Parts: sequence; C-alpha cells; structure tokens
Amino acid sequence: GFVPGRFYILSGPESGGKTSIATYIASQIQKKGKYVVYADFEYSLNMNHAEELGLNLDENLIFMRPKGGEDFFDSLVPILNTGEVGLVVVDSLTDMASKAQTEDAFSGFSGGKTAVMLSYGLKKIAPYLYNNKCAMLMIAQERANIGATYGADFKIATSKAPLFKSSFTARVTKTEEITDPTTKEMVGIRIRVRNTKNKLGIPKRDANLKLMFKGGVDSEEEYLEYLTTFGIIKKSGAMYEVEGDAWGMGKVRGKDAVKTFLLEHPDIYSKVKEQVNNMIMGHTKLDEVEHDFSDLPNDYFDIKAPVVSSEDDYTEEQLEAMYNGDGLDVTDEQ
Repeated sequence: GFVPGRFYILSGPESGGKTSIATYIASQIQKKGKYVVYADFEYSLNMNHAEELGLNLDENLIFMRPKGGEDFFDSLVPILNTGEVGLVVVDSLTDMASKAQTEDAFSGFSGGKTAVMLSYGLKKIAPYLYNNKCAMLMIAQERANIGATYGADFKIATSKAPLFKSSFTARVTKTEEITDPTTKEMVGIRIRVRNTKNKLGIPKRDANLKLMFKGGVDSEEEYLEYLTTFGIIKKSGAMYEVEGDAWGMGKVRGKDAVKTFLLEHPDIYSKVKEQVNNMIMGHTKLDEVEHDFSDLPNDYFDIKAPVVSSEDDYTEEQLEAMYNGDGLDVTDEQ
C-alpha cells in the first residue's frame, strides 16, 4: 500500500512499464473514493490505454499538463488543501522543467536551476501532503552512466533532492511480453519491481507482477501464486487441488481454471484474500528477539514516574527557596 504523506519514485528503462503501473495504482486510489492528480510533463499519456488499465477519466481525476515545475507546485497547494486527493502522479521528474529552462536559449545551461526548483518545490508541498494524507508517486527516466567502470551502467535522470526526499524507490523492468495464443498480439507484460530504498519496510525485495493492458495487474493470478507458495493449494504438474477439497473445487487443470472458480465464488475468494493478506503481513514482519528476564529483581521494571506539581502545592517560603536555588524542605504530605 501507499502510506499518505510520503514520496515514492519509480525508475527504469524505456518501455519498462513505469507509466502503466503508475496508472494502475492511480486507478486503485480512485476506487478508495479519493481524487488523483496526474501531471503529464511528458505530454504523452495515452488516455485510451489509461482507461483500459482502470483509470476513471470522468470522475476523481485532475489531469494537468503544466508548463513548468514552479507552476505545478504553486497550483498543487490549494488542490491538496481540499483534503480530497489521495495520490499525485508526476510523469516524469526528468521532463519537469524549471521556468529558467523553458525561457533560456538552447545555448544556456540551466540544469542547476532545475535542481534548485525541485528541491524547493518538494520542501514546499511536503507538509501539505502530510497534513492532507496524500502520497506522491514520481516517475523517473534512466540515462546511460557513461564512463562507469564498476557498478550500474545506468543512473536516474533527476536531481538528488527527490532521491533523498523519497521514502520508497524502485526500479521497474519488463521481463516478459504476454501474447494472445490465438491472435499472437501482445496483451500484457510481466514486470519486476525491485525495491532499492525503503523507509517503510524491508528493503532490497522484488515484486513480480503480471500487468494486462486491459484490466491492469492480474490479482487473481497473484493470489494463486501465494496460495501455492503457502501450501493452501497443492500443485502437481498442471493440476491444482485443495487438500480435502475444502472449497468444493475438485481437481482442475491450469491456472485459468482456478481463477475462474475463484471469480465464480466471491465468498470463497474473499476469505482466501483475507487469509493470504494475513499471511503476507506476518511474513514481512521482522522477527522479535526473545529475552530472558528471569534473573532480574521483581521491581526492575517498576516505573518511577516524577510527580508533576504546581506552585499552588507549596508555601511562599518554599517557592522562594526553589527560585533561589536553595534546598527545599517538604512535609510528609507534600
């Protein structure tokens, strides 16, 4: 999930699925009853494709194509103050130009001014995001890391400010193209989202998603994979079955048969999702270290809390002694 008030960055190579996964995430935020602000700095969002991924173009969407970063940040503040926005999508950081960059001649270099604009802009909207419980998802392009002799041969094409400000950064890459067996046309892609920075959980983890061009992430297949991983469903070759036939599904062949059964039985599917979600949450928690305190005295953990008192509890002589730094004689009652 997306924690309100936080900054997120999705980077990756071209045609890797960054905009598609961001659009799908935006559609899920809309289903929660929140508005989505989509800033298309690349001037390239395909509305038909976005709608097929689930984005509602008619409701709960504020779509903008700002001329520059300053205009965007200034216009965003009153929108956030409505309290109705759940997510802001910036597509992309690399194409967010500063006012100086849009007005300078091609011969002038204004990269530093753009970096300053991003730094000030993110600082400006951070409290508005936090106070209005809104997250910001920023897409960033990659460039070749020319001259690198070790490490990654690519780098994120943006200034340092977003990288420091973000609570979660991930690299999105396409691992496989999904084609229709009948028409041989591409109908989706498999993507790997590799977490590179995480202030909200365990870092350096991967998520492998099946993203269909019509409908977005195939959540049924994801749940099926978890059901198999956790041993709830037994898989033998291409055959799937539940131990003891607890669902009444019997033994079926192929993933599609299991997915069809779950969709046709929403009551079972709802219980399955809750069960898997609980197992996933338990799986991601850090193990707590157990300590043996049996050899400590019984009153070791007794809290000696100070008593908060006011001036009314003391005589004038006692107050004067305290103000002068002298020792204080108190009665048993005090």
